[in-house]
Amino acid sequence: MLLFQHIFLMKTLFLNKLIAFCLYSLLGFHPVHFSVTNIDIHPDEQTVNLSIKVFKSDLEYAIIHRYDKLISLSDSMTSETSDLLKAYISSSFMLSLLKKPLSLNLKDIQFQDDSMWLFYTCQFNGTGASSIKLTNKILLDLYPDQTNLVIVNLNNEEKGYSFNYKTQETEIKIQ
Repeated sequence: MLLFQHIFLMKTLFLNKLIAFCLYSLLGFHPVHFSVTNIDIHPDEQTVNLSIKVFKSDLEYAIIHRYDKLISLSDSMTSETSDLLKAYISSSFMLSLLKKPLSLNLKDIQFQDDSMWLFYTCQFNGTGASSIKLTNKILLDLYPDQTNLVIVNLNNEEKGYSFNYKTQETEIKIQ
């Protein structure tokens, strides 16, 4: 009898997971919340190039939630939508040097299926600085399971970081 109950329970759990996955797929939701950021730091040139990949629907929802504006992120977005996107990213993703925020300049946006890539550059004066402070709170105000993965390339060495609700900042040694 115990074996039958165990098999029944396993089948029920599997069926529930399958139904949830199908509903997420049919409704356009995805059960995993994450972003990926690549950061290339060039201390000799005092520049940073970075790219952020995020699900388009998550970013739209975050902007709607924060600014109470209905938007659509696409190749033909309005200037208002572009401004809201820039405002959201600049308040959620920050690089600081000697306690001063670095100005990120949006260079390009590329759409790829359900996700989008945001490409930024910035200049910095690294005199007297040994590290850059990185803050990554993208979508953390919406999804408790959100994870923001960051890969930093500095002096041809890569190091990975993971940001979540508990860990939103880190220091990156540049010297």
